[in-house]
Amino acid sequence: MNFNVQTALPNRVNIGLNASNYELGLVSSSSAMITGGYTLPLATDNFLRFGMSVGSAFTRVDASALNFGSAPGNTAADPLLTNLAGNTIQLIGNLGVSYHVKGFHAGVALPSLFQPVYLTSTSFNANFKAFDNITIHASNRFMLQKGKNAFEPYVVYRMNKGLPGQFEVAALYHYQHLGWVGVSYKQEYGMSGLLGLKLNKIFAMGYSYSLPASGENSIGRASHEIHIAYLFGKTRKEIVQTYSFVNTEIIRKKGKEPQLVVKKDTKPAPPKPQPKPAETKPVETKPAPTPTPVPVPVQDAQHHEEQEKITRLEVHADDPMETHDETHHPHAERHEFVKRGGHHEEMLLGHYVIAGVFRSEANAKHYAEGLTKLGFPDIDYGYLTEKNLWYVHINGADDIEEARQMRDKYRKLRVFRDAWLLTVHE
Repeated sequence: MNFNVQTALPNRVNIGLNASNYELGLVSSSSAMITGGYTLPLATDNFLRFGMSVGSAFTRVDASALNFGSAPGNTAADPLLTNLAGNTIQLIGNLGVSYHVKGFHAGVALPSLFQPVYLTSTSFNANFKAFDNITIHASNRFMLQKGKNAFEPYVVYRMNKGLPGQFEVAALYHYQHLGWVGVSYKQEYGMSGLLGLKLNKIFAMGYSYSLPASGENSIGRASHEIHIAYLFGKTRKEIVQTYSFVNTEIIRKKGKEPQLVVKKDTKPAPPKPQPKPAETKPVETKPAPTPTPVPVPVQDAQHHEEQEKITRLEVHADDPMETHDETHHPHAERHEFVKRGGHHEEMLLGHYVIAGVFRSEANAKHYAEGLTKLGFPDIDYGYLTEKNLWYVHINGADDIEEARQMRDKYRKLRVFRDAWLLTVHE
């Protein structure tokens, strides 16, 4: 049995507690460790994480469980029983470092930092070193179908001084953030099947079944393992988000379901007084007849707007960073507020800079991918149920002032000259 709880603090420090208990034949052991870690950002989506755990373990040997019966020659003073240590307490600890970039993780760990206490009073005269045991691991999460599904392979290699190395491989498939299925193979221990269920991106329950194998170190019969995980509290915007097993949605740079800081748009400055023009004599002119307005269907207007946006991909392909004269082309201060719905592609809470609006997902995807190819990697798109429209946006921000600055920066470019603000709220 194993229990652990962990959390991240705003100053990039991570803390945790781990407790475990196991029984194997005559031996039972209980241990507890506290963990401290630190996350060091290197660049965008690049992190180094350090961690160290220290604690103690209590091991007990139940020698009374040995029953040799009353056959001739059996004595209570058996050398095996005499040399067994009854109860032992020892210091335990481990150390590790890992590198994270988007969905890729790799690291190395020292699972044993301190000299172990053996279960016999006879000295082994062993010269133990922490680097005698090293574990190396790597994994990568491949997002499929625009983040709806994920494929995640693992590889682990354990090096033990004086013993052959051991490798372990596994592969998991996460289906629409609802659950996972997978398989693993551990050298000399055989195959295992993995199955799990996720609920509301905060709860996960997993089950693994290990097939019986016939190797020297293998378990002689099938084994079962149950794993339960739960995420407490809300995601905090000040915490560096790198990886989650329970919530496999793509971790965005901004707009991670925070408590929004919504500020009202400031009123525009009053116009400066203009000098009165020189007086001139009025000239009589006949008023021109007022033309009768021709209504344009909303769908046709939306269609023309979508076509114009897509055309920009070709118009600005040669020079996507071309700017325009903002003095002679003032911007309309457009800012819309939309309530978040329940669509599986629904946009997260936050303030967004909108580059285009589309009725069809295909057009939105085409426009977003086209802008990405032009050199704008922060482009994405999402859906809003209330409007029944797809929005191509430039990232997202938790603070409205940050979003305004982002909007002003991008709409200096001709390709984004009519960018505007959108706030998605609860």
